[in-house]
Amino acid sequence: MAIFPQGLTNIDRRCDNAGERAVLHQLKRCLSDDYMVWHNVPIGPKARQPDFVILSPRRGLLILEVKHWAWGSMLSFNRDSVVLQLEGGPKTVAHPLSQARGYAMELNNVLEADPALQQEQHAVERRAVGGRGAPALCGHDPIDPGASVDRHRQFPSRATSEELARGGSRSIYSGMTPPKNLAVR
Repeated sequence: MAIFPQGLTNIDRRCDNAGERAVLHQLKRCLSDDYMVWHNVPIGPKARQPDFVILSPRRGLLILEVKHWAWGSMLSFNRDSVVLQLEGGPKTVAHPLSQARGYAMELNNVLEADPALQQEQHAVERRAVGGRGAPALCGHDPIDPGASVDRHRQFPSRATSEELARGGSRSIYSGMTPPKNLAVR
């Protein structure tokens, strides 16, 4: 079972809806003991709180934003927002993928600014990502279309400056394949 530093019982009580609770119990059931799972943990200077932050030493970080919406309540959506039909009428809310991407970028900024995670020997890689101090952990283009599938199954230990410049191998999505037995019903 995964490690829940906030305490599984505490997280269960704090879940905002049945959808979050169902995901929590699936994570508990399906993840091995080398995973760590946090719920609504504040990230960055804005203290934004994703529903779940999952850390695996082999696969990296994964951020989940859980919605407990009925399929029929969604009137329309695009990459940034979703229009829901609620009792009081239609309401536009942020798209969960857009929210998760924002959380990931915020977490990436926090990690890049941490002096303990910076490596002085990789000045070329830092300049390729904008001079921020540490190799990028996240990119906007999760998979380089020209790369082989096998390349994205393992998180590389070091990327070339060309890969970093085109947003390739250091994406948060590139080494993370969900466990085969993880499914939420």
